[in-house]
Amino acid sequence: MVRGVRLSGSLWLFQSTARIRYTLTDSDLKPLGSLRKANPHRKDWQPMHLYMQSQVEEVARSKHGDLDQMLDGHAALAAAKLTDAIRDKAHAQTVFQPGEEDVEDL
Repeated sequence: MVRGVRLSGSLWLFQSTARIRYTLTDSDLKPLGSLRKANPHRKDWQPMHLYMQSQVEEVARSKHGDLDQMLDGHAALAAAKLTDAIRDKAHAQTVFQPGEEDVEDL
């Protein structure tokens, strides 16, 4: 699921979504026009920047080549991160059981 807003029949992505999902930088997004909306969480925070999904995908294609391959790579990376996190958590939960070789004679 892509986080964004549907306006005038087009899907507009949040800046963070565009950067993370399409592996783009702020410099990549800067040439694109964006809608600025007041931040709904707190009015004194910076406004949200919304980018048209079709334009973001075009920039991502020009930067990365095949968009589908890039998104598949994201899925594989996310799966690997999840596997690592599960393994690390399981490793951290193992209780140390000293064996005879670990006990010192006093």
